Amino acid sequence: MKDLNIHLISLSEENQEKHELEMWSNPLDIPEIDIEQMETLLEHPPKLCDDQDHCNSYRLSGDRCKCIRTLFLHETHYELYKQLVKQKIEQGFWELISKPGKHLDKDENK
Repeated sequence: MKDLNIHLISLSEENQEKHELEMWSNPLDIPEIDIEQMETLLEHPPKLCDDQDHCNSYRLSGDRCKCIRTLFLHETHYELYKQLVKQKIEQGFWELISKPGKHLDKDENK
């Protein structure tokens, strides 16, 4: 017999999630960014819940779930964070491939 993973979400829970997400995304109420917190999060990235299958907030809002909303005061802060992470990864990649003797072109290292 197949194990069915059925998870019900109440209408009130769904409405609460939508309301919290709208408040978090409100373009008329963007708080100041905490630079120190942003630096800390870049050094120690948050990870999403291990139990995403049973997290109603994650099921309804994806990567903008309650866990993320508790770390970032506003959606714009989260978007900035994701851009900074991307830049950090790209910078690390370019630094890695720019090191002498680390090129993939074999003719260059002869």
